Amino acid sequence: MGKLVLVRHGESELNMENIFFGHLDPKLTEKGQSQALKAKEILSNIDYKKIYSSPLTRAIETADIEWKENWRTYDYQTGESVQQLQKRSVNFVKSLDLSTGNIVMVCHWGVINCILSYYFSGGLNGYWKFAPNYAGIIVIEFTDGYPVLKGINIGDVDGII
Repeated sequence: MGKLVLVRHGESELNMENIFFGHLDPKLTEKGQSQALKAKEILSNIDYKKIYSSPLTRAIETADIEWKENWRTYDYQTGESVQQLQKRSVNFVKSLDLSTGNIVMVCHWGVINCILSYYFSGGLNGYWKFAPNYAGIIVIEFTDGYPVLKGINIGDVDGII
């Protein structure tokens, strides 16, 4: 059985301001480009069958601070709630055929935390407990149908210490 390799995108211009910015499509910073190149180097040592990527730079759009109180179900007006995001993300992961090899997904913090929380806390209880760094590599191996977290932020020395 193959592994699911999740990669968070590199730091972007708007990430530096610590805000959620919806469907805007900012470019990577120089640091983000460097992070992506480092992730590419690490991924070159992993044999993978397919790679998927989000079509947008960000998955959630919001300018309203109220989401913090009801973060699980808050509807971002033009986006989706975290519960909806988790359902969509996990359904996509379940649709993947890992029996023939590893698959890489390049995606966003929210998607990664939805997937990790689903498999390792049984819902959204662990959503805020994971810290995928920019261009951090996360590896989940499914053994006999059970997820095993094999690594998080692989190769990222900046964010670990």
